[in-house]
Amino acid sequence: MISATVQGTIQAIDLGTVLTWIAQQQWTGELTLMPPVQALEATPLLLRFWFTTGKLTYGGPVGQADGDRCRDYGLTPWLDSALPPGYSGLWRAISSEAIPWPQVEAIWRSMIAEALFEGFSYTQGAFAFVPTPPLIPSFGGWAVAPLRTQAMGQRQAWLRLAPAIESVAQCPEILDLPAAQVALAHTPYGAIALWADGHTSLAQLARRLGGDLLTLAHWVKVGCAQGWLTLPPLPLVTPAASPPSFLYIGDDPQLSQPTALALQAKGYEVCVEANPFIALSYICDTLPDLILCDALFPTIRGATLAAMIRQLPRGDRLPIFLIQDASPAPADFPPPVTLILTKPCQTSTLLKLLPQHLAPEKRPKN
Repeated sequence: MISATVQGTIQAIDLGTVLTWIAQQQWTGELTLMPPVQALEATPLLLRFWFTTGKLTYGGPVGQADGDRCRDYGLTPWLDSALPPGYSGLWRAISSEAIPWPQVEAIWRSMIAEALFEGFSYTQGAFAFVPTPPLIPSFGGWAVAPLRTQAMGQRQAWLRLAPAIESVAQCPEILDLPAAQVALAHTPYGAIALWADGHTSLAQLARRLGGDLLTLAHWVKVGCAQGWLTLPPLPLVTPAASPPSFLYIGDDPQLSQPTALALQAKGYEVCVEANPFIALSYICDTLPDLILCDALFPTIRGATLAAMIRQLPRGDRLPIFLIQDASPAPADFPPPVTLILTKPCQTSTLLKLLPQHLAPEKRPKN
């Protein structure tokens, strides 16, 4: 039985080895996969996988992306649920008997397989396994080995599609609807002619068509070759100018909220997040200019969280302030942070320190 966080880099230990390790040890908990910067993807996904005694119970992107994915599969998540959005959508379909169990089971497996397919694209990055209680309610789990083998094979096949197809985020568009309908008339993929509107991605189309991304990619290549479909490259993303941003990771609102209000008054854009793992997703999606982090959470130490942040894309350059008690518990390793502050941390002190660790163009003008 594992009792502490296990973490490492994908460069040192590949995802397949990590999955095998968890399965062999029959661990229960959550595996978070933090990606590197992707050249083609506008926003790299933070992925999380749940295990119960070594079997995969769920896997998907963290946060809103999982809810969007759930809807693409025809499910409706429970918005107020503590469960991952996609998993809550599966449970809602089961409990309401809206979808027959064999169909729900197929969607459940496709969701996990899709997340593994994405995860095997990360040749760099970091992972962390945290022991946590299993997902409840439970409807079983999947053996790791078959899903791992399938995902690795699909990833190799996907790489062979380049340069014709580069990313699951590309959005195909029908150029000649009658020709598309004729070409797809005797296939299960006739809906491509209706949904390929230039705004719906390959990943979304695959979910709506049953989760088979490689077969969809085949018909996209056929359409491009025959001229009834086009697949534009991903647009270049140019970040807009924004005020200095600040992320406070802490689960005590009596500390975080007054600090947030004081920073907002000084021109900072502030986000407060109590859940350290959701904070990791936020950092991937919206890289803040500075992070203030509590030293201890129920599931993880602040020093461990800081080490995980350092493994994220551009996380090695982020200023991180760690706030700890006056008499902190002994640390397993020196925390990889910029500064260590002691509670209670005066707002006036913080406001003097923050600008010193921001890039000159990001310092508040007032």
